[in-house]
Amino acid sequence: MDEIIDGIIEIIGDYHHDNNQGFAMNKEHIQSWANQFDEADQEFILTEFLHLLKQDIYISRNKAKEILLDFIKKVVSHFEYTNVEVFLRDTVFLRSQSEGKSQDVLLDYKAPYLLCIMDNQIKKVNGASIASIKVLKSCKIASNVFTLINKYSILMTFQNGSGQPIVKCLPYFLKMDKDAYKNQLKTSGENNSLLKAKSFEWLQIKVDKRLELILQYRPNMKSELIQSYRLSWFENESLALESSHAQILTKEAHNSKLYWKLYNRCLPHSFRFKTRTKHPGQDLTNVLLNYVYGIYYSMIEKCIIACGLDPSCGIFHVDGPGRKSLVYDIIEAFRHQAEEFVAIFLTSSTVMLSSYPFRTSVLPKEIKTKLYEDWRRYNKEREVSKYVMIFVEEFKTFLLKIKPEP
Repeated sequence: MDEIIDGIIEIIGDYHHDNNQGFAMNKEHIQSWANQFDEADQEFILTEFLHLLKQDIYISRNKAKEILLDFIKKVVSHFEYTNVEVFLRDTVFLRSQSEGKSQDVLLDYKAPYLLCIMDNQIKKVNGASIASIKVLKSCKIASNVFTLINKYSILMTFQNGSGQPIVKCLPYFLKMDKDAYKNQLKTSGENNSLLKAKSFEWLQIKVDKRLELILQYRPNMKSELIQSYRLSWFENESLALESSHAQILTKEAHNSKLYWKLYNRCLPHSFRFKTRTKHPGQDLTNVLLNYVYGIYYSMIEKCIIACGLDPSCGIFHVDGPGRKSLVYDIIEAFRHQAEEFVAIFLTSSTVMLSSYPFRTSVLPKEIKTKLYEDWRRYNKEREVSKYVMIFVEEFKTFLLKIKPEP
């Protein structure tokens, strides 16, 4: 019978291995369990138990890791994430079972971290690295989950059976409380100057990066055109900060008008446009620009919310019902990327796109599929999602350093 028990130990030797009370499976435990049966039946019961264990009914620690990792990889593929780590940044595992159940082994719930799989290993993930939590099914959520949300500015979304978000829970971030934040913007002291300088910094990034894009595609562009573009913007930051909001808007509009003329020359001849049109776009290039801007809008808004900020509280663009003014502020620093991607897409897909003459502002399925595939590759190569999140996190850090006005 010892040989049978040894066979059982070999399979379930890690049973309750993670128990913090010093439990370790051994021959005495198995013999003690067998002793509850009649002595004449013990060997038969142990033999049958070993036979069942050999049918893979017991999930060892290592087997559990394999199953969990395989499931996560399938989810990553289904939701089209670039890799497991990016997916886990958007994910958290919640304890929905009562105390004493097996889920306690997987989740150290009292600690400010969660157990996740990375690089084929289960690792502890600090709450500070969690961007969002998605609740996909009914479960009980303890109050310390919300403590974690508040501490680390995590976005929690509750979804229905179809995967559609129905409720979201945001951390309370005092500096972005709508009334308190708007009060900061209305002050005429140092805070207002700092915020105005920050918004101009983002506009300056747009102007500079757009010029780099033009010179990248057309290094021999006429010097007078380049000079005209440069002169259409502020000579330095001081002049901008001395200007009114309306004056900055006027400058920006004039600068953008010149830019689109230069950008147009960077595109294949068949995809050049007469004028920049928004919604609806009047040609394929404008539709693509609108579509890719939309991708960036969504990405930026997600990062804003994940950082505990309010998308509707802008520092340069005007607020309004349903208007995500902070998203419009931040995208200024990333517009050149969207425009570069569209230029790359049009240049590399000229033959395919020529098969679909422009008819409406709705992209054909084939073009949309190709666009999305190319975008995923561009996002992965340039790590766009990562840098957008870093950009928003830096803005939040900037806000936290602003001292409240007396």
